[in-house]
Amino acid sequence: MSYIEVLGRSHPYTVYKTDYGLYFEHDELGEDDSCCVWLEGKKVTDYDSCYVMPDEVGAWLARWDYSNVVFNFEHKHWDLEE
Repeated sequence: MSYIEVLGRSHPYTVYKTDYGLYFEHDELGEDDSCCVWLEGKKVTDYDSCYVMPDEVGAWLARWDYSNVVFNFEHKHWDLEE
């Protein structure tokens, strides 16, 4: 994986722009607690490395207007809108 640039922080994650989208890496746990997010423009097409999208990742994506990231109130976690 090639990191292109650091985009910011979503405590406790550092957000990296990559050649496929975004990579969120936990500051203390590193890649053991990370989330890869694949993009087509501002639409999230998939995410990996995390069974459920961490709250900080979902909130960061929603705050920066990634169009299909929503909070599922029934299951209490962030997910992709179908």
